[in-house]
Amino acid sequence: MGRIVLISDDLELSREVAQRLEEKGHVVIPLECHESRFYQAAQLRPDLLVADFASMSRDASAAFQRALATLDLKCPVLGIFGALDVVRSLPALVGTADVLAAKQPVRKNKPVSGEYGFMSLDVHRREVTIRGVSIPLTPTETHILSILAANVGKYISPQAIASEIQGYEVDEREAGELVRVHIHNLRRKFQKAGVGPPYIVSSRGKGYLLERRMRPRAGR
Repeated sequence: MGRIVLISDDLELSREVAQRLEEKGHVVIPLECHESRFYQAAQLRPDLLVADFASMSRDASAAFQRALATLDLKCPVLGIFGALDVVRSLPALVGTADVLAAKQPVRKNKPVSGEYGFMSLDVHRREVTIRGVSIPLTPTETHILSILAANVGKYISPQAIASEIQGYEVDEREAGELVRVHIHNLRRKFQKAGVGPPYIVSSRGKGYLLERRMRPRAGR
């Protein structure tokens, strides 16, 4: 399993690439084409950095090149102009076996479907239904929501979440960056679907908690 940061403003391409790579067992972290995100990518310490130059403006492309010149990246950088490029190049560019050999393996549980009060999670279809609204998820988002749902009402640390997803012990800083991006994307999807305020609560030093909420009663 490899951790791949994908920089792109093309949402459709990002979804396609993420789906293809996560089906192969990799964790994909999507970031927008913004200079601050380029520096955040290095903090995530990916095994592969993928940059979609087709979706970058001229200024964004120049900022990306400046960032590369100053960042101490320990991974290959792949420029793409289409989803198939990254899939074809992945085996040659990501030394997944070497990366994982130095990690401490941990038990990795598969995400589980279920009814959790106010929501229904379907891990096979990769979607969550809240108040009758179905929201599509990426495989990693599905896994994170499954972990939180299995521990509803209880804070789970980013380190525990990231370690279960990755399959090896992840250090605190690395885990914080990894999980924060996906929690942000989940909250954004909830808000866009109009299902109410974020159900995922965060607390510094504790982690993330899925609130206990029951399905609203039907009006009489």
